[in-house]
Amino acid sequence: MTTASPSNPRREGDDRAAREKLVALRSALLRLHKSLIEMERRKYEKEFGAVNVGEYFRLVVDHPQFAWLHNISELWCELTKHSPATHP
Repeated sequence: MTTASPSNPRREGDDRAAREKLVALRSALLRLHKSLIEMERRKYEKEFGAVNVGEYFRLVVDHPQFAWLHNISELWCELTKHSPATHP
């Protein structure tokens, strides 16, 4: 059996349908994540006023209002790290 490596991300027995589902899941999760972050941004700006890009980034990383999104971010990163679409 062939093992995966950076130069050969596929292993013997890989299921093409499963890889395609993983790629689709990763894409859908990214769209959801972006929508949820934008929703939180609108809520934040409604209460505190508009923020620039740098402030927005800092809010997403550090502000408690955005903390609930961190698990989704981490899941997306894990899917991306293991997704066959990220390998040549």
